[in-house]
Amino acid sequence: MSRGTVPIVSKAGVNPEFLPVLLHVARLQAQHGRSPLLREVVIDAPVPMRTAYHRLYKFAEGGYVTIEGTKSSRAVTLTAHGRAALGLQPEPRLLAIGRVALETPMAVNAARCGPLTETASEPVFLVETLTDLFHSFRVGDQLLVAVGDSMELAGDDESISDGDRCLLRPGIWPGKGELVFVEYELPNGLRECTLKMWNHDERSHLVTLKAKNPAYADIVKADDEIIVRGVVLEVLRQLKRRK
Repeated sequence: MSRGTVPIVSKAGVNPEFLPVLLHVARLQAQHGRSPLLREVVIDAPVPMRTAYHRLYKFAEGGYVTIEGTKSSRAVTLTAHGRAALGLQPEPRLLAIGRVALETPMAVNAARCGPLTETASEPVFLVETLTDLFHSFRVGDQLLVAVGDSMELAGDDESISDGDRCLLRPGIWPGKGELVFVEYELPNGLRECTLKMWNHDERSHLVTLKAKNPAYADIVKADDEIIVRGVVLEVLRQLKRRK
């Protein structure tokens, strides 16, 4: 097979040669706290513009990114599939809380608290008011939707499962064992957010972020390498359907 016919995406996944473009999208998303525009990606891409356009649309076909919007303002968003290709964990979705409506904001994490990868075109409306849902709610709180199973443990009534909604309060320092939403930098320079249990050793200045699920290893970071985005006060759990 000639170099010109090397596939960008195949059944085996992304050809490693083309990962720098996907990594570039992830970095821009983290830097801006939103999905970068298509033109923003290609202008500063690690390959010529025409090549970058071609690879991005191939990534979109493979489900690694989405490209949405009008012709002049198309946004490129890294999907969960794309994050997995880069070795990144799926991220919780952080939602802005209004009085009645919940909707994904256009910016948060490394803004929406690290790169949030999902945006909602329509608000999600609730019949109940937020004070009915969360007794501790006050203005400025945020809603975190858990993704993945790292905080799930069979038989633990305080487990947090995929899709559970957590009331998050920014601006307070966590205590030992509290659930926190934090941001930190990965070895490849990208920033990631995670929901974990907090343990801070003041002598060593090390923070251990612990999952409930024993399949996930502890994350240990110096305390000055971690940004606390909020502490979880309440959890609204989904009803589990019997299998």
